[in-house]
Amino acid sequence: MTIQLTPRAASLLPKWAVIDNVPEGIKTLAAYAAKRPGLEYRDYCQGYGDTEGRAAYFREARAISDQLADVREAIAAAYAQGVTDADLIECSKGDRLTLGEDLSIDYTVGQYWPTEYRAAVARLAAYAARVAKNRTRAALGVAA
Repeated sequence: MTIQLTPRAASLLPKWAVIDNVPEGIKTLAAYAAKRPGLEYRDYCQGYGDTEGRAAYFREARAISDQLADVREAIAAAYAQGVTDADLIECSKGDRLTLGEDLSIDYTVGQYWPTEYRAAVARLAAYAARVAKNRTRAALGVAA
């Protein structure tokens, strides 16, 4: 299965990575994190003069955009540590964001999907990077 990356998803991969060499699981995570959050302005504001609602909307939009930096950092760490598709599938078991054997993503929403899906991607990639790093250290006989 070949993942077609949008420009936004490709921007989440490390600049030094050759896209053809990036594991499909990492590409899948990048594509999922690159989705637009779909915040609805009317869920926050009741009318033209609702300054508190407007402030809340832009505060959440900014926080969601900031999560892309966390995703970018976690994906770079996962790629640098040599995380494989099997690592991602194994590390995702029992979490809200799970990868199937075919690298399909199943996400269980907690409170509000737009504010949490990118954090879940970053959490999974960072965890898989730690697992791969510990595996490498164990293979080299270095203490964790």
